[in-house]
Amino acid sequence: MRSPSLGSTAVLATIVLLASACGGSSDNDAGGQDGADFCEKIVALEAATSGIEGDNIDDESLDELRSIRDSAPDEVRDDMTVLIDLFEKLADFDESDPASAEEAFGLLFDPAVIEAGENLEAYGVNECGLDPETSDTGSGSALDDSLYNPDFDDPVDPNVASLDGLKLYFDENYQDAAWRTRLSSFGQFGDDFEAGGIDVEADAIAICEAVLAYATGFAPDATAGVNTFSDNFGDETPVATGNATDGCVLV
Repeated sequence: MRSPSLGSTAVLATIVLLASACGGSSDNDAGGQDGADFCEKIVALEAATSGIEGDNIDDESLDELRSIRDSAPDEVRDDMTVLIDLFEKLADFDESDPASAEEAFGLLFDPAVIEAGENLEAYGVNECGLDPETSDTGSGSALDDSLYNPDFDDPVDPNVASLDGLKLYFDENYQDAAWRTRLSSFGQFGDDFEAGGIDVEADAIAICEAVLAYATGFAPDATAGVNTFSDNFGDETPVATGNATDGCVLV
């Protein structure tokens, strides 16, 4: 099952980046009084954004977003409405339910949601002084086609196994592997990790060995799995599995 990382979406990152940008723009009127008030409210939300994810989306968080939307300039008010609609739907997200997770995955990558996030980011750059090249969210990869993006993903703790850590590990150790950029699905179940992508059967063993190398670096008894699917919303099919004792084998 593809399990989207709700706290690491481009939408949430946009809000965090806007908050940082607006907080550092003392000499920018942010497009007028409405724009200034909009930025001020985002700054007030900055400390709370880490809680607006998955099943932690509560009424208070939604009320804060609605307050921001009410003060938003005309050019981004509709975009804020799109995001609020998204968070209202994600409030009922059940991470243990595969159907719910699949629905959430689709919502996060809805073209309207992506466009709203891009519009808000552009507003932050043009009106709030956001530097799109600056990020303080954690270490990242220098690759142009990296799986791990420090602007959108959570900071990686090198002492704790995580999905974002796995993506960064791939970027740093498998830069030339053709399969790296074909991966789009990552799952973690305790010490067991999975990775998947479209039509990755031919590289399943290599991917499995890479996942296993990362996972066993934290837990010797960890397992690895590789899944394939025909499109981003199609059913996943297991194609390889592995552990430190038996290595990786095709399913």
